[in-house]
Amino acid sequence: MINFYEIQPGDLVRVLVNIEDDIEDELYARVKENNEDYLVVSYYSETSLTYKCAHLYELDEMKKSLKSMAIDFKTKIK
Repeated sequence: MINFYEIQPGDLVRVLVNIEDDIEDELYARVKENNEDYLVVSYYSETSLTYKCAHLYELDEMKKSLKSMAIDFKTKIK
């Protein structure tokens, strides 16, 4: 289990997001700030582009706040 305080700005997180009442989706986001009980993140959006059969994503620079309960896990990218 990942401790919330271990998440640092620049980390990549996978987030379970409620899109509508009974519709959930997993999205990836880049952490901008960690404010003890919530994160400020920018989400990655899937594009129509592919590279070697893989979908390409672009980072949406709009910042959104995210409560600690929404985080599934964290992956650090150096």
